[in-house]
Amino acid sequence: MGWEITNGQRYFYETSYIDGQRVRRCHGFGPEAEQAAERVAQEKARRDADIARVRALITHDEFVDRQVTEFDMVVQAVRNQLLTQNNIQYTRGQYRKIRSK
Repeated sequence: MGWEITNGQRYFYETSYIDGQRVRRCHGFGPEAEQAAERVAQEKARRDADIARVRALITHDEFVDRQVTEFDMVVQAVRNQLLTQNNIQYTRGQYRKIRSK
């Protein structure tokens, strides 16, 4: 898709896919061609912005996943330390020392 020069004249061609088939449409060289070129450029800019938004969301999700994983590792380390110091876990996440006999 884009501008092509034929016999010294610029023509705008738009390529699209209909039912899996590539279709090229010539808009000519006048105002219709300029409008079509502007419309195609706006659609491309919108698609590029959508792709950038999705990539930003993916990056943010990966960051949150790393933070949650790090937090889980810290919690597991604290839990293991409490259990090695003769603590026992009761309900509601409370740890207490094991009573000696």
